[in-house]
Amino acid sequence: MTGLSERLADAFAIPEADGGRYPHVYVYLRSLSVPAKIIKGLVTDKILYQDVAHRAVFITPARDYLEAWDTTTGANPKGIALSREDAPGYWYYLPAGSATLVKAVYVLNSAIDAIMLYAKHRDNGITVPAAYVSVGPADNEKSVHHLIGKFGRRVVLMAS
Repeated sequence: MTGLSERLADAFAIPEADGGRYPHVYVYLRSLSVPAKIIKGLVTDKILYQDVAHRAVFITPARDYLEAWDTTTGANPKGIALSREDAPGYWYYLPAGSATLVKAVYVLNSAIDAIMLYAKHRDNGITVPAAYVSVGPADNEKSVHHLIGKFGRRVVLMAS
């Protein structure tokens, strides 16, 4: 992950949303070949939005971990990952919904990579119910152990 990753107790602040339309996020993620339907789903699920600085903000449903990616930097995105001190420290996407048993967990270094992998799987007909996860820095061992606890002894696949 390019950029900064921190665990913050008192300073954790959720970036302000930029209204209800997110043109910079859509253009940026579409430039990475993320289908519009997936982007819309993430926005509808309230785990992706555009902040007032036009960054793509991926946030957990519990609002305790986020990644904010600069949508103007093209091929070399600059991002920041922030987590409350008591949070597990990862962002995840469950395309099949939270009621579906996860059979595979794909762990990546950024939410953007996680979404791009999901899009590739979808395009190639890979339909195994999976969790697509970002732990931020690759050495985030605590988050990986928490994932194993959350999803059971299923396979945790590390990808970059």
